[in-house]
Order: sequence, then structure tokens, then C-alpha cells
Amino acid sequence: MLCYLNRAIILEQAIVALIKDYLAALKVDKIYENNQIHAVLNNHFAKLYRTNGDKAADSFPAIVVSTHEDDKEPELLPVRPQTRGTKLKKIGYDKSDIDAILNIYEPELVDGKKVKMPGICAIASDETVNAIYEKLNSIENYNKDEKNKKKDVMVYGFSLRAYRRDIMSIDIWAENIQLKNELYKQILLFVLGDMRNRLAAKYEFFDPKIDDDTVRGNPVLPFLVDFGLTLAGGNVQFEVAYAIEQNVIDTDWDDIHREIIIGGKNYVGKK
Repeated sequence: MLCYLNRAIILEQAIVALIKDYLAALKVDKIYENNQIHAVLNNHFAKLYRTNGDKAADSFPAIVVSTHEDDKEPELLPVRPQTRGTKLKKIGYDKSDIDAILNIYEPELVDGKKVKMPGICAIASDETVNAIYEKLNSIENYNKDEKNKKKDVMVYGFSLRAYRRDIMSIDIWAENIQLKNELYKQILLFVLGDMRNRLAAKYEFFDPKIDDDTVRGNPVLPFLVDFGLTLAGGNVQFEVAYAIEQNVIDTDWDDIHREIIIGGKNYVGKK
């Protein structure tokens, strides 16, 4: 069975989560006691078109994150996607490797439950995952029989890691111009400052990088009047370079060569 295990990141979801943590650390509810500030995705506006003016007012001030463009990092244009393994020389994945690929959860439990990390996109159907684990289990059971020749408990395939660049946009909207100006500066400082550290630490596998040379701001946008309100706006844009990876596994392949690299760590099987 041919199996695809994809590891990708949806940056706008990850950044919304980081902004929420940032606002909580700033204690904006104490600084701006009369305003509940919302950090949301761009679909926030689609929802507002279905509400009346009174409900729309409850949705602002708002910090709205969206992705404007997805392409290849210009400096990496000559660099082709990195492939580990080929059909002729496969790489081996043991159970711990598969577990690592499928681990898309926060390290800490929330209310005793596993919670998916915001923005992590690891797509694999139950049928795909079960087929891989069934293959690994069948090899383990084969090895338990002393009559059988010992086999490596692995499935085989190859991986492709590609580098991309997203142009991110953060809009700040508020009825009060002074509040909009202050929130604009708070967000600009976060993008220029600690956001890069938080993004790199939490999503290390994807190697995300924000170059401060790409950060540009527009503190004054045209007034928005679509929701029965008069909203003042500002905008911050920046670029994020990052990596995504696809693992292609064929449960029918059998090979003694084994090597897997996850998150920059090299796990090489010793004989």
C-alpha cells in the first residue's frame, strides 16, 4: 500500500495563536479594560457580514491575520527540494519515527486531553496510519518466531522537504483611533521582536524564519464602514520562510538501508 504522510504548517493559524499568547502576557485586558481585543483569522469578516451592527460591534477591536502570497523564498530559487532516499535506495522508518511524524499535539495536556498544535497540518487517513502500524506489528511478530531470520522493524520509503515563503498580513481595526494606534505599535513590536523566537521554538521542525528587513507597516488604512461601524485600521506585513515535508511510504517495499532525519536530527541505524 502506498502511504503519504504530510507535514505542513498553516502559518496564519500559528501566528493567531502566538498573538493571543502575547496579548495575554501583555495583560491587555488590564491595559484596555473597556475593550475585549480579538485575535482572529481573515474569515472573521465573512462571519460579520451575516450579523447586524450591534453584534459586529462586539467583534472589535480586532487583530486579523491572513496570508497574501505563497511562493518560494527568492534566495532559495536555485535550490531544489531536498529528497532523502529514492525508490532504489529507500530510507527506513521505525515506530518511533512514525510516532514523531504523526505527533501534532501540544506537549502539555489541556484539561487532561491532547490538544492539536495550532497551524500544524499532518494529513493521514486512519486507513493509511493503520496500514503502516500493521506492517510494523507484522514484522515484530515475525521476529518473535525463533525459526525466522531477524528483520529490521521498519517500513521503507523516501521523503521530500521543500522550502516556501509566505507573505503575512496583520490588520488592526478599532473604532477608537488612539486604541488602533496603540495596538498597531504593540503588534509591530511583537513582529520585530519576540514573535520570531516563539515561532522558531514552537515550530522547530518547519525551520520558520522572519527577516526583519521584510517587515513593513502602514499605520493608517482607509476607514472601514461595512458593518455599520466606522473603523480605523493599520497593517503590518512581513515574510516567513519555512519548510514543509512529504514522506512517501510503500508497505510492500523491503530494504536493509535505513536512515531518517526528523527536525534536523539524524537517526542512523547501526548494524
